[in-house]
Amino acid sequence: MNDQPTLQDILEAINASSSETQTQFDNVQTQFDKVQGQFVLIKETMATKQELRQLEQKIIDKMSEGFADMEGSLVVRQRKEDQKVNLILDLLERHKVAPIDEIDRVRNIRLFPTTPLVS
Repeated sequence: MNDQPTLQDILEAINASSSETQTQFDNVQTQFDKVQGQFVLIKETMATKQELRQLEQKIIDKMSEGFADMEGSLVVRQRKEDQKVNLILDLLERHKVAPIDEIDRVRNIRLFPTTPLVS
């Protein structure tokens, strides 16, 4: 008996090894394709720096508009309150409920300038 492998045995071993290597390579290639596909998907969904700057500017603009609206509403409310205080001071003065110097002291705390009344 000859324990030496025949050429046929060697070719079959190489063929089996080659098939196994090809299967492993195909598996690696499939995994690589999946990773590459995920990378492409991530890259497509990422915003660029320019897009982020544009979005940031839009947010700042909207916030500025909101703050301007709020400030305008606050000024309107303050003017109404100022008018109410002035009316109350006029009533107090007219009905002589409080001394004139105290009424004048409150009037001198002006939130908004008033036009002088012409009598």
